[in-house]
Amino acid sequence: MFILLLRLSMSTPFLSDLSWYPVHDTVMGGRSEGGVRLNDQGMAFEGYLSLENNGGFTSIRSRDVPDSVMQAQGLRLRVVGDGRVYLATIRMKDYNRMLYLRVPFQTTKDKEEEIEIPFSSFQVFAYGRPTPQVPSILCTSSAIQSVGFMLADKKQGDFSLKVLSMETYGDRPQPPSISASQQKQIEQAIQVGVPLYNNGDIEGCARTYKQVLQSIQEKEETVWMDELLAQTPSGYDAQAWWFRHMINQLVSQSP
Repeated sequence: MFILLLRLSMSTPFLSDLSWYPVHDTVMGGRSEGGVRLNDQGMAFEGYLSLENNGGFTSIRSRDVPDSVMQAQGLRLRVVGDGRVYLATIRMKDYNRMLYLRVPFQTTKDKEEEIEIPFSSFQVFAYGRPTPQVPSILCTSSAIQSVGFMLADKKQGDFSLKVLSMETYGDRPQPPSISASQQKQIEQAIQVGVPLYNNGDIEGCARTYKQVLQSIQEKEETVWMDELLAQTPSGYDAQAWWFRHMINQLVSQSP
């Protein structure tokens, strides 16, 4: 979960370039309400979260984003919240429409905060459930289609998230070029890991993939490796897929 972070880096504001539309649990029979209010100070996402009729989420999405967003390291937000936990969301152009990526961030009631969210921290979901079989942002060539915000904290009541600014920061981390010997290590790890996974030893598969990645990281220190390994999800199944996506991306970038 992401809280207040302060860093200095190059940034590109783009909040004023976005057009927003709401998507709530009403599409499934729920009764939540919410919308966007624009003013000179930015954007406000406000409404009422209802748990009636098995509902419980309210969200807004941008219709598109500037192409430059995909070339950044992450998003920097300046917000005033209400003390609730919100989700920053992303949708990718080439992904199935049911798939989206998300990461939670905590707000403090009536306090202006700056939050940095690296793209490496976003994980893929479908209908509110993790979908580790699908690669995340730094392990795909698909472009970012839209950004958004969601509230789904199971707490009925009014909500308000004011977004004073949204900008990108940094440069997109790139996977390192691996040597022929490192590619051989990866091939051996896959030969061991795949049967382990298929035979139900998910933990063994995850450990096998992690070991080869850590071995490469020791010799090829890059932001890409550091960030993705630092954001490793919990659960051996999710980890096995996370590491495999990293491995696939390394192989695809090799000469």
